[in-house]
Amino acid sequence: MEYYVGLDVSLKQTSICVVDRAGLVVREGVVDSDPEAISVYVRSKAPEAVRIGLETGPTSTWLWTELKRMGLPVICIDARHAKAVLKMQINKNDRNDAIGIARIMQTGWFKEVHVKDIDSHSVRALLASRALLVKIKRDLENHVRGLLKNLGLVIGRATFNVFAARAEELIEDRPDLVAAVRPLLEARNAVEQQVSELDRKVMKLARRDAQVQRFMTVPGVGPITALAFKATIDDPARFARSRSVGAYVGLTSRRHASGEVDWSGRISKCGDAMLRSYLFEAAGVLLTRPEMVHREGLGDEARQAQRAPQGQGCSRAQARGHSASHVDRRNRVQLVEEGNCCLANENTEFLPNGRKRRPCRDDGDGEFDRFCASVRKADRDCNIEPPTSPYAIMRRAHPYRGENSGPGKDDHGELDTQTRN
Repeated sequence: MEYYVGLDVSLKQTSICVVDRAGLVVREGVVDSDPEAISVYVRSKAPEAVRIGLETGPTSTWLWTELKRMGLPVICIDARHAKAVLKMQINKNDRNDAIGIARIMQTGWFKEVHVKDIDSHSVRALLASRALLVKIKRDLENHVRGLLKNLGLVIGRATFNVFAARAEELIEDRPDLVAAVRPLLEARNAVEQQVSELDRKVMKLARRDAQVQRFMTVPGVGPITALAFKATIDDPARFARSRSVGAYVGLTSRRHASGEVDWSGRISKCGDAMLRSYLFEAAGVLLTRPEMVHREGLGDEARQAQRAPQGQGCSRAQARGHSASHVDRRNRVQLVEEGNCCLANENTEFLPNGRKRRPCRDDGDGEFDRFCASVRKADRDCNIEPPTSPYAIMRRAHPYRGENSGPGKDDHGELDTQTRN
């Protein structure tokens, strides 16, 4: 007989409900929130379980991985979808929630959530720890700046070790400030050392992963962005098309349509906020540093025509003062996302400069020098001519009589169609 199991998980105990094909409750119980205890109960009370459902939560990754390893047909569903169904119940408790989840499994009205593997969670935990330490360091620096600015002491623009040296210089002869600022500087130095240690670990992970190395061939994508992208996407095969990656990380606009009302708002901001910020930074590199991206490196002409209509990308980029006119502004983040997803699927590299690998100095035969010369020539060809003087513009608009006269032209420089033989 077919059985469907619902698990309502808490930190200490898990409520379990077993229903049959008709949705009638067969068994109910409460066990410890341990994979082994849950497995023993399910195998004894529902030996022919078709689906075992649990909601997304803090411990869902651990429970799903362990139950899957034991051979149980466990399925993880979105907690928001489960809430939409369970809110119809009059009384809310763990027992009723387990019954509701079991009936969701029985009806099949759910959307399964992809659970990332433990390795991806470990990489993301490393990146999240680094991001938190960077934020703490920035907050300490801003707090020090605010304390000194109240007394007319301005640190100014300072990076790396210059900040600490400048702050020490400003508080040198002020004992009252030393007691308040020096502990913050020492805490900042300690956090900076930990950030450097995490940076070394991130670089080590990036060097050992061939897929991350391929991601880093995209302009603007470094080891942190590449690792965050791989850890968040996990399995690129679960996306039917690369365009879905933008919606998955919350970079597509929200839309509300009902009757005659139809509007598009800001981006949805769903998914991983850390990856979204890193992709935005990578797109900023494509906007502000066009010399890193060549037209040939972004794909063939057909794909460029689809992403940026003729004249649209050029006008938008020029209107905003950006010189990277061959890529539409609103599609830059999408180019980074789709480029990374294609690299993950096709096992290829993103090769700018006409899809030619950038030579190194070790190749010999003067290839590196020839490459540098070609890049300099391309830069010269892309340079914008200096603005013409007002005098030259006036002369072109109103030329002097006889200035441009010649065979087949009149005294005003116009083509003479009547007297020309």
